[in-house]
Amino acid sequence: MADQIEIADNYGGGENNFDNTFGDNKAIPRLRMNELNENSTRYDQMAAAPPDETLVYYWYTWAVITVSVGLFSFLLFASILTNKKVRRKPFNLYLLYLLVPDFTFSLLCGITCFMNAFKGSYYSKAMCNMQQWYTVFGIGGSAWINAIIAYQVHAMLKDSNVRRRYRVPTSNAVSLQCLAAFAWVIFLGSWGVYEEARFPFHSGLISGLACLPTEVDEESSYYFWLLFVPLFVGIPTFYGLHVSFDIQRRKLLPPTGKRRLLSIYFGRLLLVFCIFWIPSVILIFVLPSFTPSWSGFAGGTWSHLQTLMSAVVISRKPDIYKAFMDFLCCRPFVAKVRGRELGSESQKEDARASTVRWEKSFVLRSGVSSRRSYTDDSQSVGVGGTAPADGPLTGGDSSSILDISGNLMERKNLSSEAEGALEATTELSNDLKKSIESNDQLEISDESDDEVKDDGIEDAMV
Repeated sequence: MADQIEIADNYGGGENNFDNTFGDNKAIPRLRMNELNENSTRYDQMAAAPPDETLVYYWYTWAVITVSVGLFSFLLFASILTNKKVRRKPFNLYLLYLLVPDFTFSLLCGITCFMNAFKGSYYSKAMCNMQQWYTVFGIGGSAWINAIIAYQVHAMLKDSNVRRRYRVPTSNAVSLQCLAAFAWVIFLGSWGVYEEARFPFHSGLISGLACLPTEVDEESSYYFWLLFVPLFVGIPTFYGLHVSFDIQRRKLLPPTGKRRLLSIYFGRLLLVFCIFWIPSVILIFVLPSFTPSWSGFAGGTWSHLQTLMSAVVISRKPDIYKAFMDFLCCRPFVAKVRGRELGSESQKEDARASTVRWEKSFVLRSGVSSRRSYTDDSQSVGVGGTAPADGPLTGGDSSSILDISGNLMERKNLSSEAEGALEATTELSNDLKKSIESNDQLEISDESDDEVKDDGIEDAMV
């Protein structure tokens, strides 16, 4: 009980304030900015909220920004996911996973802000726990995926520097690495959901705006900055910076080639993360102790712009840009529809060819039967007919022979026409098949050329 009262006193009040922080009223601001005085601690300044009218304005602004950038990031994610040719490349698969925490963080934050603004105050304790969890997932997931990408780029450049073949990670390896990073930040996000006064880690409203991991006393400050922050974003961020400095120090970046372009491309992603998230952490977790209200709002706004800039950089990769534009224009869907139509037309052509072949066979069989009939008739005339076998043919016999000959000629002409139609149809079908096969071979040869020329490194020209 004494420990609880001591923590509550650090919040600027008694047991009621402790209940508001750790109990059912977690989402209610402990105090307002106009309640601050010379005796207020920095923990009070971090928690102090502006008037509700100001909060609603901030929430609406955030909602518009976060939903906009989140949708853009999600559409880019969907365009890569639905394009087999693009997503099967390992480095593109890294980018696919990198977009997951970005659009998750932005879209869920937009939903939270809309709900808060409609209500006129922070929505609920459950929403508070949810927000601190997806914030940790969004920021931490992006940091760790960037660190994994930095490791792969570093390994590629080191192998290239010693003229050793770089083995591109398989799709399964990429997925396992990224899913392990997601599992780690999900675990870190669960810390803020666990509410116990003796557990030196807490989450709550910062400046009344958003529920985030926060500090409540000196013990929790040590735990926050010396343990949580390094595991959260500190280690991956400093590792990425180390890789950047090591590449410059050892001059690992080749003067030309696809490896240089690929390294610069992913280096820009790391730069975007550092430019946006390092200031955001300072604005959200450090400056509210000195400049409450506006710094938390500025930090949150700046952090969500990182989602936009990362998506823009990712979309500048040529194959991803093409996949994105195809997705927006519904070209994959149109191609599938045309493929079905082409398949149906091909089936119709095959049916026509089968019909022609059957007609040809029928005509030929009919011609053979007529000739056999004619032979039988002539033999019967010579043996038991009205004229002897060596005698002259009568007028009726000659006209019958002429009729049979004319019938045979007509059937022969019909057979020739059927053969011509069959040949034309066969040529058309063969041309169509050759065109399709040539297009497939062209795509395969282009991909194989890229792999042979660059040891499996994708074309990453920016």
